Amino acid sequence: MPIFIPHRVAVMATMALIATLLFALPPSPAEALPGGVTFGAYAQPVGGENNTDAIIKLENTLGRTLPMVRGFSDWDDKMGEDKKFHRWVRDGGRQLMVSVKPVRNDGSQVRWPSIASASAGSRLYNEIVDLARGAKRFGEPMIIGFHHEPEHKKNLSFGTSSDYRAAFRRITQIFDAQGVTNVSFAWIMTSWSFEVGDNNPTDRRRAHLWYPGDDVIDFISAQTYNWNNCRGGGNEPWESLQSNIEPFMRFARQHPSKKLILGEWGSDEGSIGQKARWLDDVRALFKSGEYKDRFAAVLYFHDSAAGEGWPSCTWWLNSSPETLSAAKRLINDSFYRVPVSAPGQTPPPPAPTPTAPIPEPVPAPAPPAPAPPPAPVAVYCNGVLATIVGTNGDDTILGTSGRDVIHALDGNDVIHGADGNDLVCGGHGNDRITGGPGNDLLRGGQGRDVIDGNVGSDDLRGGTGADRLRGNSGNDFIYGQAGNDELTGGGGSDVLKGGLGSDKHDGGIGTDRCRDTSGTNIFLNC
Repeated sequence: MPIFIPHRVAVMATMALIATLLFALPPSPAEALPGGVTFGAYAQPVGGENNTDAIIKLENTLGRTLPMVRGFSDWDDKMGEDKKFHRWVRDGGRQLMVSVKPVRNDGSQVRWPSIASASAGSRLYNEIVDLARGAKRFGEPMIIGFHHEPEHKKNLSFGTSSDYRAAFRRITQIFDAQGVTNVSFAWIMTSWSFEVGDNNPTDRRRAHLWYPGDDVIDFISAQTYNWNNCRGGGNEPWESLQSNIEPFMRFARQHPSKKLILGEWGSDEGSIGQKARWLDDVRALFKSGEYKDRFAAVLYFHDSAAGEGWPSCTWWLNSSPETLSAAKRLINDSFYRVPVSAPGQTPPPPAPTPTAPIPEPVPAPAPPAPAPPPAPVAVYCNGVLATIVGTNGDDTILGTSGRDVIHALDGNDVIHGADGNDLVCGGHGNDRITGGPGNDLLRGGQGRDVIDGNVGSDDLRGGTGADRLRGNSGNDFIYGQAGNDELTGGGGSDVLKGGLGSDKHDGGIGTDRCRDTSGTNIFLNC
């Protein structure tokens, strides 16, 4: 599920662009209709597994590919294109959110004041440059969180809250200086940091003391758990996620331009079926009210807390059959932008051979029952089951007034999504695709395509071929991809990305951003 809010966008421009930029990943199996919250997870390796093994095992357990993966890196680790696991996440159509902790592989700390004062040419500065360049060459949107849970007592030796804020800001400055435009920054705190001020207004852990500022933060993130006294303290009763994150929401309401992420969340098992009901309540929660509007992603922590010294706390999504069933209901819910795998279809059994008394004389044997018709072949547009499917000829397709998923298949097609937030795939051929009112995802495919977003904040991708893409009105994301493309923003604040080939960018009316690093390009009104 594509999420991309570059932290360099000014605060007011960010507010205007959020609806469009939430869909700025390249086509992938994880892409779905506009509107919703991305479900993702961290999976703990066990028994000699690596991170890739753990994610694959979790996906096999759930029966679906995760649209987002949470990763953790130390200071000396590689980033983005330079790290094998990060490339694997990207190449599998998943989005990456990674936390970077300023601890070297030998265990030594990189203290926040040192990062904040890193001068050009120094060792620390060059190390941050290496991280930035790896992220830039990664080429697709990713989310980076610098030193999650900085207020935790285990991080006291890194510095003060003001040191942390300055270090975070210095990192974003260096990323900016390297021209990194595909990274969004998340500020990640414990849920307790938002609650502690209610009880002790002088507590050093209070969240607002650690906030680096709206101008450098794209996502505000919390990490929260339903402990159910599994740590043995006796004062952490069973709690709904809604109740647990209410202090976090109070803080978020003071920063209305910022999208929210649950970077970690989980629950103890409780009694039989209790965790399953808790997960079902979570699934309903993020479809409602301000939660639906504010949250961009929720990343479950598929692990136990044994490594933290609490072996009785098991967050696993398969901690019981009931819990696993609830987890599958969550990941299969289209609201959470989960790819729909092609279901295995079992053809109906052949008609039974009729039985009857054998008369005299014996008649000729009855002809065999006709074979059942072949099961229909499911067609998917960017991993979502198509509701309207064309032919391999030249089709004219008109969507409905609701949310359509259209795949025209091959041929030179004319497609109009009509009203609603639609997902359209042109397929092979020279297609003309128009979105209509609504926030649409329009995909050209192979061929010379003409794509018009029409009314709304749309996401347009040309595919291969020399394409012409026009956002028209609204705050649009326009990506030419391969070929010599013409990109026109029209009205609104648009983002234009050329891709491979020599492209022409015209932002049109509004505050627009154009980016292209390959070919000989033309930039107008950007």
